[in-house]
Amino acid sequence: MAGYNHWAQVAAQLEEGLSNLAAQTAENGASNVQGKMLANGQYKTGFMHDAVYANTSRGSSYGQVGSPPGDAYLLPEAGSPTNYNAFFGCAANYSAYQNYGTRYLPARPFFEPGVEETQQDFDTGMAELAAKLGSI
Repeated sequence: MAGYNHWAQVAAQLEEGLSNLAAQTAENGASNVQGKMLANGQYKTGFMHDAVYANTSRGSSYGQVGSPPGDAYLLPEAGSPTNYNAFFGCAANYSAYQNYGTRYLPARPFFEPGVEETQQDFDTGMAELAAKLGSI
């Protein structure tokens, strides 16, 4: 009977796997959003690009930017990460205008396309975690 009770191993692997997946997803998300900005040609001063950050249980890359141009500033950091959740975003105060457009500026989406690309990374990570748990 002792041969089939692997709950302790499953729980340990699940906790570590989910923590790593949450952090990796946020880090990939930030990188994917930055990649979409570059693909759109949205790199005039670099402030908006550098204001993209990941906030995970491993740490945060928030605020690692140079001097903001003109009247630009950083929005507050999002979220309080745990082992099971993490956040990524763009803290440049004008990033929403660049992403969604205005009546004077056409939309050049970078955030939603970056999130969609990140979904694929997350799905792959979940499949890998499921396979790892299945082998216990």
